[in-house]
Amino acid sequence: MIRWGLLLLGLSQVGRVDLFLIALCISLLQALPLSQGGQKGLFGVGLGLVFLFPELTYYFGLWAYGGYPFHPLICLFSVLPALFYADPTFLWGCIWLAFGWQLGKLEQNYLQDHTRLKHQRDDFVEKERFLAEQNARLEAEKQYEIEIARLQERNRIARDLHDSIGHVLSSSLLQVGALQAVNQDQRLEPLLQTLSQTLDRGMHSARQSLHDLEDASWDFDSELQRCIHQFQFCPLTLHQQIDHPFSTWQGKHVIAIINEALHNVTRHSKATRVQLTLSEQPGFYQLIIADNGPVGKIKSGGMGLANMQERVQLLKGHWNLDTQNGFKIHISWPKEEKIHEDHDRG
Repeated sequence: MIRWGLLLLGLSQVGRVDLFLIALCISLLQALPLSQGGQKGLFGVGLGLVFLFPELTYYFGLWAYGGYPFHPLICLFSVLPALFYADPTFLWGCIWLAFGWQLGKLEQNYLQDHTRLKHQRDDFVEKERFLAEQNARLEAEKQYEIEIARLQERNRIARDLHDSIGHVLSSSLLQVGALQAVNQDQRLEPLLQTLSQTLDRGMHSARQSLHDLEDASWDFDSELQRCIHQFQFCPLTLHQQIDHPFSTWQGKHVIAIINEALHNVTRHSKATRVQLTLSEQPGFYQLIIADNGPVGKIKSGGMGLANMQERVQLLKGHWNLDTQNGFKIHISWPKEEKIHEDHDRG
């Protein structure tokens, strides 16, 4: 808009369309992304044309505006045609020169301030986003620690109750059994038998309740995150897609397998990246632990691999090792539990 205003101002003073077109061409060329040397060259062309067409002096303001930010002393050379022709009307050209140069300066300052404020705004938005992410991460870690503490406390209570109640009921059963062994009164035998059965049912019921409480205090996702946080050997990427969580019994075996696999990476691998994938298929679960470390000779009798393979067998699953492009453990196991959980609990 400023360029067109200065063009129309010059046209109103000169009235010649041909000179207007010359000034327009130079102005359009100045608007191109030229180097400072190119801009100075265009300004020099305009200055030379003024010697040929003195009326172009009235377009000094336009060229000074487009030629900013030259050093203002360069623009002063534009008064040479006015001095050459010794015509006082050319002093108006000097006025347009100063006017255009000042407009260019104001616009340049505005653009610089606008750019600076835009950068400050972008920095502020970026910092605000970063702080929001940090706050969200800290809040998630806080909730994670609270959940871990809650589960640990519940697990401790379950163990304490198991020890105290189990000890009392076991002692009571032993004492009733001893009374049955030394009892000579046949009338007491049915009562002692009923008492023994009641205590036995109570012990099994209490044991089942305490096992359920212990299972409720164990969370697979929390244990998995704990494994990941503890692994500091190299970057670890987790891909987890489980829609139907498996049982506590299966989850404990899976966590033990993951712990052992990551421990083996720390001890034996030179990997720089580990990828952990846990997914669910229609009839089974899959666990893949892969690293990009070079593979040497695998010890078939190693305790780590043997322990993992034993747990896979307890899960009624399948085990496969792949040493192409790193070391990969592929494990799958059915969703249905084939082994009663109480057998594993002991």
